[in-house]
Amino acid sequence: MVTGTADRRFVSLRLEDGKERWTWKIGATVQGFPAVLGDKVLFATHEDVLYALKRGGGNLVWLASLPSRPLSAPLVVQDAVLVACYGTRPKESFVVGFEVKTGRRLGDLKTSSELAAPPILVGSGLVAGLRDRSIVRFLFAATEAPEAVDKPPGGLPD
Repeated sequence: MVTGTADRRFVSLRLEDGKERWTWKIGATVQGFPAVLGDKVLFATHEDVLYALKRGGGNLVWLASLPSRPLSAPLVVQDAVLVACYGTRPKESFVVGFEVKTGRRLGDLKTSSELAAPPILVGSGLVAGLRDRSIVRFLFAATEAPEAVDKPPGGLPD
């Protein structure tokens, strides 16, 4: 299990007995739950940083600067990680994308109004409620062709 603590640490604990496996000292509070993808654990902190650590030993894989304080925990989509951040100007928010493998910044999605809550993944997109009482949905481009779906016995009309 991996989690942020109140004393500015990020720790990995053994589930069997709760003993600490490794710890990483950080400069601020962790925002939300970490995301785990393969051998990496990803988490955002209130020091405007997104960290990627090796799950097994806690070694730093990469870190990336966020444009501002994170509003959400990291969300993993395909080979990318997304973090919603407060805007640098009033009534603005960003969803920033990074490549999971390297931490390279992929780009930003700007919202038309400030995010009211962290966005959520729904199907092939990201849905967010905004403070102006609207909802925005960002769709992700498919990276692979969809798999063929077998018709049930008797088939379906075309």
